[in-house]
Amino acid sequence: MKVTESWAGLTLSRPLSESLGLGLTWYGVYGGQRTRSELNFQAIEPDGRSIAVSGVTDFDYAHYRTLAKLGLAWQTSAWNAGISVTTPSLGAFGSGAAAYTLSLAGRPTTARPGPWAWGRRGASERPGSTPAPSGTRRSTGSR
Repeated sequence: MKVTESWAGLTLSRPLSESLGLGLTWYGVYGGQRTRSELNFQAIEPDGRSIAVSGVTDFDYAHYRTLAKLGLAWQTSAWNAGISVTTPSLGAFGSGAAAYTLSLAGRPTTARPGPWAWGRRGASERPGSTPAPSGTRRSTGSR
C-alpha cells in the first residue's frame, strides 16, 4: 500500500504594529492511495489433473482540496505569542478506481462424479430421481 499526501502553501503577512502581525496562508493539498494485492497458485498432479487459482485486488484514489489558515502573532522583548484559525478543507476534485478479480480453474480432484457431471449421466441417475428398474427402459418423450 502506498499513501501519499503533499501540501503547498502561499503566505501573505503584514505587521499591524511594532509588536503585532497578521498572516494568511492558503494551502493546496493532494492526497492519494494505491493498493494492489495478488495471489496465484497453480498445481499439476502426475495424472494430469490441474488447478489454478488467481486473485487480484486493486484500489487507486486521488483527492485534491484547499484550506486556509489565519494567524495573529504578538512579540515582546520577553516572550512571543500567537493564535491561528484553520478553515475546514474544501474538496476541489478527485478520482478513484477499485477492482476485484477472483478466478478458479481446473477439474475436480475426486473420482466420484458430482452434480457438475450431470451431462454425462442419464436422467435416471440424477440426484433425487428414481432409478429405472433393471431391464426396463424409461421413456424420454412421445413415440
